[in-house]
Amino acid sequence: DRCNSYANSCASCMNSDPECAWCSDENYRGSSRCRLLRNMQPSCSNVLQHVSQANISSRPTLNENVQVSPATVDINLRVGQPAQFTIEVQPAANYPVDLYYLMDVSFSMRDDLDILKNVVNTIVNEMRSLSNRSNFGFGTFVDKPIAPFMDPSNYRRQVPCTGFPDFDPLRMVCDPTYNYFNAMPVTGDVNKFKSRLAIQNISSNLDSPESGLDALLQVAVCAERIGWRSDARHIVIYSSDSNYHYSGDGKLAGITRPNDGQCRINSGGLYNGIDMDYPSLRQLRDKLEQFQILPVFAVTKRTFSEYQKLQSSLVGIGSLLGELSSNSSNIIEIIKNSYQTLVSTVQLFSTNSNNLNINFDAMCDSNDIRKGSNNCTNVGIGKKVTFNVSVTAMRCPRPGISSEEFKIRIPGFGEITVRAKFVCECSCALGQAAVPNSERCSLGNGTYACGVCMCNPGRFGNLCQCDSEAAFTDTSACRVNSTSVLCSNRGNCQCGSCYCRQPQSGSGQVFGRYCECDDFSCPRGVHNLLCSGNGRCTCSGCQCNPGWSQLDCSCATSTASCISSISNTLCNGQGTCECGRCNCNSTIYTGRACDYCPTCPGICVANRECVECKVFGSGPYSPAECATRCGDVVITTVSTLSVNPGQERCISPRSNGSCQMIYTHSLLENGTMLLVVQESEACPQPPNIAAIVAGTVGGVIGVGILILLIWKFLLILKERKEFNEFESQRKKEKWNANENPLYEPATRKYENPMYARRV
Repeated sequence: DRCNSYANSCASCMNSDPECAWCSDENYRGSSRCRLLRNMQPSCSNVLQHVSQANISSRPTLNENVQVSPATVDINLRVGQPAQFTIEVQPAANYPVDLYYLMDVSFSMRDDLDILKNVVNTIVNEMRSLSNRSNFGFGTFVDKPIAPFMDPSNYRRQVPCTGFPDFDPLRMVCDPTYNYFNAMPVTGDVNKFKSRLAIQNISSNLDSPESGLDALLQVAVCAERIGWRSDARHIVIYSSDSNYHYSGDGKLAGITRPNDGQCRINSGGLYNGIDMDYPSLRQLRDKLEQFQILPVFAVTKRTFSEYQKLQSSLVGIGSLLGELSSNSSNIIEIIKNSYQTLVSTVQLFSTNSNNLNINFDAMCDSNDIRKGSNNCTNVGIGKKVTFNVSVTAMRCPRPGISSEEFKIRIPGFGEITVRAKFVCECSCALGQAAVPNSERCSLGNGTYACGVCMCNPGRFGNLCQCDSEAAFTDTSACRVNSTSVLCSNRGNCQCGSCYCRQPQSGSGQVFGRYCECDDFSCPRGVHNLLCSGNGRCTCSGCQCNPGWSQLDCSCATSTASCISSISNTLCNGQGTCECGRCNCNSTIYTGRACDYCPTCPGICVANRECVECKVFGSGPYSPAECATRCGDVVITTVSTLSVNPGQERCISPRSNGSCQMIYTHSLLENGTMLLVVQESEACPQPPNIAAIVAGTVGGVIGVGILILLIWKFLLILKERKEFNEFESQRKKEKWNANENPLYEPATRKYENPMYARRV
């Protein structure tokens, strides 16, 4: 068990391995209180194990104004064991946007300024089409108005553009050099924004790097003067064709005071910056992160690589970079593409911590699960993405620190506050749970906490029972004799006493003065129990309880269980009773009391009275007799009885003779008779007299009609046969055609003699 080596205290056990547990039982006699949980549970009743967990303190509903949930998470952390929770992000349609245009107005940007004035309407319309709750602001920067960043001569101080070939003082207005000017705070009045931009003038300085980062820091920290809305997405379009000054460059002008990162814009919106150095990149990043500013660097090709380096220093804040054409003609495309990238890219960033390890798993879609990833891309408006967050304490913080707060930032969407509490101390050792000078610790020689004694100075032993280190190490009283092993090699010797080590499995105890005895080496009997569960294990073997015998206490001395409930004799006279069980003489008789014979007649009859009294509540047995004589018979009832192979179907009449009972009998594995009885009886129905009479009369009539039909049929057959014979004979006879001499015709012919034929 790898946890055994951390048994010095509960705290060391909890902070060692996330699977270690501590046993705080007072009388625990195991080899180690610190064990793996799977080894501890069987042998300890009071197991202490810290578990890391996360509780969601605030989970707002995602809507058009809330894009991230939860807002606050509280976690309890055990070293090495992670606490997990989920974050949901859903880009909202028409989420408020504050767009601040921060422009370099040195002389080389004069064409870019003219382009911006011409396309301002398009910029406003494009942004309002993306979010109809867009507000706009405008600011400019040049450089610190001090040499060597500007010409200190009087004329060049007033008109710094003098000397440029393209400068026409009659046509152009050139403002004196300044560091940063908040020309137009963020406003929803688009006309006011356009009007202020239209009158913006150009300026100039001497060196190529400008004070853009100094201005950007002021835009971030001066939230009230800039006009940032607390519930809006803050986007800064940084436009320049030059490099930037950063921390240390101010020394060229004798400025040694570090930038304090505070808002320094005066009431007129101007910040000259001549009394403090430029900000460092780390300082700028922290302020952009703190105030949730999303910078978009729109710079020309000449300085693009320098701003790529700057962007890599600002990781975690959601910055973007776009290449600006020489005259800013593509500024609309940069703004539109940058905004669409910001709202479709969900990235999670956490503040650094020396004590915590924070991991993310992104679930961008049901088919797009990214282990170890903190981002989802191409997220549509209204589509919800989920991140699993795992926070692990790598170590306990230094004494006096019990908690730590950090933020998980989702640039462009919001942030989550996580409050982590380190669980490095055991509750049983805190406050009143720990008992100083406890009686448990050898009459007050130590503090009792978490089941162990923490000894006072000069005391030794697990109970602080030794008053010297020599006594603590004396082992002479822990041996049976001088040649025997220490505590039978099954315990630890402390202050002349053996403290036996218990089995890690938790099954059994080691005891005795020299740990020579145990309760798990005795014979195991029924159900693999020590002494069959009918005795206790001692050094000499099983000590059986009354009524049990043999080495493993598995033999019952009583013969009551061998009495047959049928014949009331020992094993029904068909076997012998041994250890409370019948050994039947033949295979014909079986069962608990050798009284079950499936092939013998009379099994159905023998159980008829028990069925009638227990199921139907009648019969010759009284309730008392039924309980006594039928106590060993198990009876169950079913609505419809089915006969399984090997079972006999019994049909027995009830004692009142009215109905019949239907049941089957079988033998259970423990030798008990099982009777399965059909709930409904088979009762004969009385005869239907009317049906009988009607049937009889109908039968007589039917038989008479049938006889007549048969007689008529036979008569027809006979007549048909005689007719056929007559026809046959008639055809065979032949007649001669002679005249009868006695025949006289019926007519006579007479002639008139007076008639003479005319010729």
